[in-house]
Amino acid sequence: MNKERLFAEIERWYGNEKCAVGPSEDLSKFEHAESKGGKDCPLGCGPPPVTGFTFKGLDWAQRQCNKRAWKEIMEASRGAVTNDPFAEDAVKENFQFLDLYFSISVTASMNKTRLHGWTGFSDTLEAAFEPVKEIFGMGLLPPVVADAARPLV
Repeated sequence: MNKERLFAEIERWYGNEKCAVGPSEDLSKFEHAESKGGKDCPLGCGPPPVTGFTFKGLDWAQRQCNKRAWKEIMEASRGAVTNDPFAEDAVKENFQFLDLYFSISVTASMNKTRLHGWTGFSDTLEAAFEPVKEIFGMGLLPPVVADAARPLV
């Protein structure tokens, strides 16, 4: 699952009707990062994987409009959301890892096969939805407005 699909679903959980859009089809707008290949990669052989991206989580998190929006969420929660991941001393450690996480190669999904009975199944988005609701109880996120996650199949 790519980050565009994940973020569109998370936006839906919070009632954002705009939803995230996919990346540009113009390849010149992509930045590329190359991982190690050959004997230096985990398999010990093969070409280095190259990841293309048009969005960096840390760049997004450092925008003032997003910091202000989170402050508004914290204020509107009347004390239910107490953590500020956009604080200057924490923003890098909170958002820099997103780019690495989403640079991992995407493989074909087996969700449909598993849903129909192959060795058990837990949908990725449904499994992510439950902790998001629980994290609200810890004061780290605002409450979701969606009743449930939209399964990947």
